[in-house]
Amino acid sequence: MKSIIFSFVAVIMFVTPMFTQAQSEAKVSKKTQEVKIATNLECAACKAKIEGDLAYASGVKNVEADVATKVVTVKYNPKKTSTDELVQRIQKLGYQAKAMNGCCSGAGGEGSGGCKGGETGTGNGSGCGGKH
Repeated sequence: MKSIIFSFVAVIMFVTPMFTQAQSEAKVSKKTQEVKIATNLECAACKAKIEGDLAYASGVKNVEADVATKVVTVKYNPKKTSTDELVQRIQKLGYQAKAMNGCCSGAGGEGSGGCKGGETGTGNGSGCGGKH
């Protein structure tokens, strides 16, 4: 009888954390948003500079800059930061930046920033000092 009770308690102890962890992960994913920002980054140094700066921004969970498409993808908590603040941070680094809002498939299209007829922001160049 003691072994049955012990087994039951052991199972409860191992199963309960699995359910609690799954619930907390679901709550976190509902609190995050993703934005794609078209930029004029050109090289690995540009990528590192942008990713490094945004990684320390309040509310940012993940940053991935893609040199080939010139798109920065940011997952963030909208209660702690906004798309506009993220775009401004990239512009302060010296890069052009504009939130894509689903209008583009990449930054290589017509117009600056990949959106037809769109403007890319107020950045003033590539920012890395290289001749791109």
